[in-house]
Order: sequence, then structure tokens, then C-alpha cells
Amino acid sequence: MKTNGNEPINLAMWRQTSDTESRIATEKDKQFGMHLHASCGLTKREYFASMAMGGILADVRSLSDASLKAVVESSVSIADLLIEELNKEEQQ
Repeated sequence: MKTNGNEPINLAMWRQTSDTESRIATEKDKQFGMHLHASCGLTKREYFASMAMGGILADVRSLSDASLKAVVESSVSIADLLIEELNKEEQQ
């Protein structure tokens, strides 16, 4: 299966319990089709980029030691390269 960076990293199903409240759906809620809606959260690309950024920043002694713009750009590039590589392995 091909990895799409714009897909959610995980999908959560929620049950509407009132006009203003909801909770995570149980298996019973799903079985009976109670007023459910999906919440996507982060995309795979956003998740991969945030993990890369955490790794990069963990090795920085202070924020003045690195250009924040370069850290952000590198993090996104790493995420894109990971998605590209994952898709190559699927094609083989």
C-alpha cells in the first residue's frame, strides 16, 4: 500500500453526546452507528516532520546555534524523503 503524506497518522471516531459535547466512540457505539464523526488530527507528513524536528532540536545546544528556518525546512524535507522512500519499498 502506498504511503500518502496527507493521510491522517491515526483516525479517531467520536460519538456526539449532546449539542456541545462528544467522546471517543466505543466499539458498541460503532456497532450501532451512534452519531459518529471522525477526527483526523495530524497528517503523516506533519507527524514525520515533527519527529524529525524533535531529533534535530535535541542536538542543538541553544536556539541561537541554529537557524530556525533551516530547522523547519530540514524537518519537512526529511519527512518528504521518508515518504518517498517508503513508497519506493512498496513498489519493489
